[in-house]
Amino acid sequence: MTIKRLLGVIVLYLLIKFLLENPVSSVFKTETAAIEGFSYVEENIEQIDFENLISKALKEQNYRLATRYLYLKSLKSLANKQVIEWHYEKTNSDYLNEIKDCQLKTLFKRVSYIYDYVWYGEFPIDEESFNKNKADFNQLIKTNQHG
Repeated sequence: MTIKRLLGVIVLYLLIKFLLENPVSSVFKTETAAIEGFSYVEENIEQIDFENLISKALKEQNYRLATRYLYLKSLKSLANKQVIEWHYEKTNSDYLNEIKDCQLKTLFKRVSYIYDYVWYGEFPIDEESFNKNKADFNQLIKTNQHG
């Protein structure tokens, strides 16, 4: 009986020590690679050369990150054309509500779905899928619509 209690106390002690050193949220959270300077990129899209970042991600065969950069490039393009008013804290839905043109709204919805699926869903993406999705992003980026 005393050995069982002693083992129980030791296990309880180790469990408490582990939880104090590692917050519960980190135990159940999926690991994502740290992206150096990413918050700067995200908060300052108007100053970023996305072609360079996309090229670098593609050279590293990081199609997930390249998709993220393509999405931010799309937001930058729409903001430059005054279709949306960009702010780093806005959601996809916020931007969708700002788009007046129905065709553009449909395309933005599709691009946002792709981005959410790849980035937040953390689903693997290969070069073929990336290139297929890239066409939708490029169509959105090249749009001539204003407001």
